[in-house]
Amino acid sequence: METGQRVKQLAAEMLAAGEGRAITVRKLAERLDGGSHTTIQKYLNEWWVEQGHLIKSYQTAIEVPAPIREQWVALLATLEAQAGEKARVALGEHEAAAEQLNLLYPAADFSGAIVSDGVLPGSAFSLGFAKTLREAGPWGSG
Repeated sequence: METGQRVKQLAAEMLAAGEGRAITVRKLAERLDGGSHTTIQKYLNEWWVEQGHLIKSYQTAIEVPAPIREQWVALLATLEAQAGEKARVALGEHEAAAEQLNLLYPAADFSGAIVSDGVLPGSAFSLGFAKTLREAGPWGSG
């Protein structure tokens, strides 16, 4: 299942479990065992918009008394505002973290590319070696 589908599925599960107010990028990332906060935020925003469209479609399909409809519209506006605010906060946190990394490691390449000074045989790589590399951090930092 692709990331977008998984994010939307987890958000729906959290909402169904009564955790609607707790649907955050951080909690979704924990349940996904990681992932880019920017990507998760993108799909979470899409999901909230889809929920809004569902609510609006139900309003037109069912004759809802005006006071209840007005409450739904107000709730939707509140949810959209909260989602937007959470997106702005998450983006701010992401940008602050990126800025901090750039200050700490100005010459670092955080693209995830592996650069080598030569060809290594396949036998040079193992799960243990990969774990060691993962835990080592940027070269020269420790």
